[in-house]
This record gives sequence, C-alpha cells and structure tokens, in this order.
Amino acid sequence: MLIVALAALAGTAMSVAAEPAAVSVKTRCIDILDHGGDAAGSRDNAAAFRSAMAVAAPRAACIYFPAGSYRFASSPTAALPSSPEYGGAAISIRGDGSGLSRLLPDAGVDGLTIRLTGPQQSFHIRDLSVLAGQGSAAATGIVIIQDNAPLPNPAQSDITGVSVHGSDGIGMANRFARGLNLYQVSNVSLSNVSIVGSPGGKPYAAEGICLVAEGTAEQIPVQINIVASQFNYCGTGIEYGAHVQGIQIVASNFVGNRTAIHQSADNRGNDQLSISASQFNSGLRNIFLEAPIDGVSIAASDFYLSPEGAVSVELPGVQFAIQGNTFIQLGKARTTALAVGPYMLDAGVVTGNSFDNFHTAIALRAGSRMVNVQSNAYSNIAASPVRDEGTGNRVGGGSS
Repeated sequence: MLIVALAALAGTAMSVAAEPAAVSVKTRCIDILDHGGDAAGSRDNAAAFRSAMAVAAPRAACIYFPAGSYRFASSPTAALPSSPEYGGAAISIRGDGSGLSRLLPDAGVDGLTIRLTGPQQSFHIRDLSVLAGQGSAAATGIVIIQDNAPLPNPAQSDITGVSVHGSDGIGMANRFARGLNLYQVSNVSLSNVSIVGSPGGKPYAAEGICLVAEGTAEQIPVQINIVASQFNYCGTGIEYGAHVQGIQIVASNFVGNRTAIHQSADNRGNDQLSISASQFNSGLRNIFLEAPIDGVSIAASDFYLSPEGAVSVELPGVQFAIQGNTFIQLGKARTTALAVGPYMLDAGVVTGNSFDNFHTAIALRAGSRMVNVQSNAYSNIAASPVRDEGTGNRVGGGSS
C-alpha cells in the first residue's frame, strides 16, 4: 500500500510538473497594442511605440508587434540609456514572422532607428518586415547607430528572420534608399535576412543600397556575420564602408544588383572580407573593391555576370585567396571574369576555379605582382585564359 501511495504521489508530482501554469512566451515583451497601437495599417503608431518604450525595462527593453500592419508617420526610435563604460543594456524588437508583422513607415520616413550608447549594449530584431512606402527612396529601412562608445561593442547583436522591401511587393516600384545602415556597430549577425530594392522594370537595379556598414577611425566596426540572407535588386548589394574590419558572408544570394559588393576608392582602414558558398548574378560587377582590404577570401561561390557586365570580380593587389569558384558570363563572351590591379600589399592566389564563356578569364593588370595562378579550368574563352601584364606573377597550368 505504501508503494502504491508513493507511486500515486509521484505521479501527481510529475503531473503537476508537466502542466505548468499557462505563461505566454511574450510576457516579457511589451505588446504595442496594449499601448494604443493599431494593427490595421491606418493610424500612426509612433505615440504607441513611445508609450511602450516608456514602460519597458530600462536595460532590457522588448517591444512586440503582433501579426498586423503598423503605420508610422515618423520613425519608431529607441535609444538605450547611457550606462557606465562596462554597463550592459539591450533592446529587442519582435514580431510574429516576416510578412505577418509589418512595419509601414510613410513615404520618406525611416522604418526603425536604434541608438546604442555604450560598448556593452546590443539589439535584437526578429521576425518582422519593414516595408517602404511610395517615394521612400530617400529613407532607410533599419538604422543602427553606436554613439559615444570608446570601444567596439562586444555584446552580440542580431537581425534574424527580417525582410526589408517595398510595400507594393518584393522587387516592385517602392524601395528604400538604404535597406539597412550599420554605423559604428560591431558584433552583428544577420541570419535569414532579405533586403530587396527595385529594378525599375529592368533586369538589374541601378539605384539604392541594400546594406551599408561603415565606421570611423575612432570607432571601428568589427565582426559582421551574414548567413543565409538575400540582397537583391539594389544598385549596390553591400557597401563596404570605411574603417570596417571583418565582414563574413556565407550561403547568401545577390541577384539583380548593379554591383553586388562594392568598396569605394577613398575608403581606408578596411580588413578581412570572407565570402563562401554564395551565389551572385549582377548587371555590372559582382565584386568591385577599389581600395585595399587586407585579407580577402572568396571560396566555393558561383558568379554569373550579365551580357552587359564589365568585370565579374575586380580587386587591387592585396593579400587574397580566390579558390574553388565558378565564373560564368551570360550571353556573348565579351568581358573579364577576374581582374587584379596594381600590387599594394602581400601576395595573392587564384586556384581551383572554373571559368566559362569570357573574353579573358584572368587579367593581371600592369603593376600587379606576387599573384600565383594555378590549376584553374577554362572553357569557351575567346582570348587567352590569363593575360599577365604585371611583373613577378606566377602563372601555372590549367585545363581548357
């Protein structure tokens, strides 16, 4: 009898443990609808957002947008409280899913702005869409700014399951001038993010930037990791701004951009660009680096270039490794797959790549040196597979 009673008691205890009181997973988030928010897409939600932020935990704010459409006549802005040098704070903006929770800024209005004020602060934006209204080509979808931080912020931030595009549909007329702007912000991970501009009825876009990361000599952003994301139909897919160090791109897609990844000639202080297992299909250039980035790795990716394209990948003579990629020119073979400019810093290697349907596969331009080209495959190359105009380069065997 005692054993039976103990068993019954244990069963009761297990039953109680298995059936906790119902608790919403979103209880720690402030529901914007509880503060006068409107999910029908008609009324302005700026005041409701401010009201929700006012009651959120000062150093662990979380604002929740249930499924619906949320119009904003002015940008919803969150500024984390100033804290001691090593004091921490975080903000989360959450929805029920990309395409379900929809932020709709009016034309010309930024979609979401977050300001960090200390090195131990972080942000987390998840499962929602930010949609540009007609004429929003002067606005930015998401703006993240790090203010007054003497050091790169080590706290990890993320944007996950978020889409940024026009309110009239993906790749239609509406777009932001910039989909996402990261300014002086470090340690950011983008996962399953989709940023789409507008091609204006053409195969490839001419205007707009999907993502720009930039910093200053005083505040250098480091470690921006991009995984399983899309940057489509922008004039520039990713703009590698000044004083940025360490952009990693994995398993991502760049389609319909004029240039997929660009770094301007006047940029300085750039290090480490790594691209792997990604797919590119651009109108003018896939990768165009006009200034040195010390440490460039491009591997196991597919590069398609339009018939009107200039050069698929172009970079100066810095330390780089380009290996195991495929390069294909669409239409008539008329341009160059890979161009290496004058030597600036350290040696480079091009190996194990496949080139198809180009006028020239690899152009080592005047002033280039210390480039090692070995064991590549060439097919349907109109001119010589490798044109070496530099000095001290080493060009070895390949198959054709």
